Amino acid sequence: MLVIAYGNPLRQDDGAGWAVAAALSTCPGVEVLSVQQLMPELVEVLTRVPTVVFVDARRDGTPGEVRGEPVSPRDMSWNGSHGLDAGVLLGLCERLYGHAPEAFLVTIAGERFGFGPALSDPVRQAVPEAVRRVLGKRGQSWAS
Repeated sequence: MLVIAYGNPLRQDDGAGWAVAAALSTCPGVEVLSVQQLMPELVEVLTRVPTVVFVDARRDGTPGEVRGEPVSPRDMSWNGSHGLDAGVLLGLCERLYGHAPEAFLVTIAGERFGFGPALSDPVRQAVPEAVRRVLGKRGQSWAS
């Protein structure tokens, strides 16, 4: 399984994905990538794995709330000026290579997105639950 964590670890809770990735980095059978944003360069990497879990922070919801959901490939025009979302990245994978891996998104609702490396307490406390969601995703429901 490939885990792609994204966000900015120097913008407080926007670094939630990176914290989850750090916790997963020693798990056997899990390859972890931490990136600032999803970019087309990741498409080729996606062709080599059967499953990918994207991990990110989000601005909506109660701080510390963990959600998981499947991600489907989708088409969208992209002007190349900023990062992609997971569905568009998978759509590019399908378009260029004829297939995309099974994909899921795990998110943690953030509280603070200012400058600094420290996660808020609710997000820091939610990291173990996000790790459990990533590791237990096979055969599990993705209802929030």
